[in-house]
Amino acid sequence: ISRKVFWQFLAQSGARVLEGCKTKKSDCIFVDENNKELRNEKGMDRIKVIIRAEKGNKTRVERETFVHVEIQDYVLKRLRSISDSDYVFHNSDTPESAESCEFSAFKTARLKMLENGFKEMDERKPDSDQHRITVHTLRSFFISKANRMDDSSFGDAIAGHTDLMRGLYDRIDEDELVELWKKSEKRTSLNSNDSYEEFENTIKTLRSEIATIKE
Repeated sequence: ISRKVFWQFLAQSGARVLEGCKTKKSDCIFVDENNKELRNEKGMDRIKVIIRAEKGNKTRVERETFVHVEIQDYVLKRLRSISDSDYVFHNSDTPESAESCEFSAFKTARLKMLENGFKEMDERKPDSDQHRITVHTLRSFFISKANRMDDSSFGDAIAGHTDLMRGLYDRIDEDELVELWKKSEKRTSLNSNDSYEEFENTIKTLRSEIATIKE
């Protein structure tokens, strides 16, 4: 389940594999509906993730993404059980070893899918022996889906693709960033649009009930 959640995070956040493996609890920030940072989870709307400007981040520019609402509760439970210096999506000693494990796991998943008739998993890139679908394709899924939102370049901006796209990202106000993110969530949902709306409403109801109990 933890690996499924991690791969879903990659497919719904624009993070690279190593960036996801480097994510620590201290990189996760609770924010309200206006993207205002909160001291704890009370009143939270989304979990913002800071992608640090370090090795593994090709552009070496810090940026922000979010945890998709569909995996938010799982990630929240994980955050409650670990310390600030712990990694969110794995228990490996280093991000690099975790990344290596993800590549190996994807190869295993490929073989299993081929056994079950998913022939597209064996397709290769033109004039290459590289597979067309890899673990990196998860990030590409997010970018292509989010970019279709109002014909924007939001996917590239969140993924930190180029200086041009970074310019778009840097011009977005904090509250507008959350608004755009929620629009993109519908594009990158792995459920149907109807079930996505139902899922988000259920989460809001549960959080409201929890807040009342804590008070």
